[in-house]
Amino acid sequence: MTNQLIFSDERAIITAAIATLDGVSYPTAAISSLSVRQAPARHGCAIVILWLIALPLLAFGALAALVVVVEGVQYFSGTAPAVHAHEVRETIGPAGVALVLGLVVASFARHLARSNEVFELCIATSGAERVALASQDKDYLQRLRTAIEAAIQAAHGVRPPPAGV
Repeated sequence: MTNQLIFSDERAIITAAIATLDGVSYPTAAISSLSVRQAPARHGCAIVILWLIALPLLAFGALAALVVVVEGVQYFSGTAPAVHAHEVRETIGPAGVALVLGLVVASFARHLARSNEVFELCIATSGAERVALASQDKDYLQRLRTAIEAAIQAAHGVRPPPAGV
């Protein structure tokens, strides 16, 4: 019963007696609780700085684009002087550059924030709580948690309830 293989892949081998995660073995009898949680954020300062750069660029680009649209409407309706049209054309370049740069910086900040999502599988024993495994795949860690819980139940001879009950 103790050598019953419950789960196995390249990072974890779980039997009824031992759960081995990234080469570290934990006796299932010693595990008092399991949890999957999001790791503390990293790159927080960089993300804030990127957003502080992106927001003014986006605001300037959007405002300049709005001015260009309003001035264009006035020009084509005949209410704006011809001299003013030259100034509108000069505004299009910086507005477009600011808008594109703002979108690029905002996209990078969002990518950096999304790639920062790391989840941890924590195992608590009578001695301490320890991060046993970290991954960006939360579902994978949930499957490991379920497998370790099944191993603990198998070690104690407890059968899980039937599905749907």
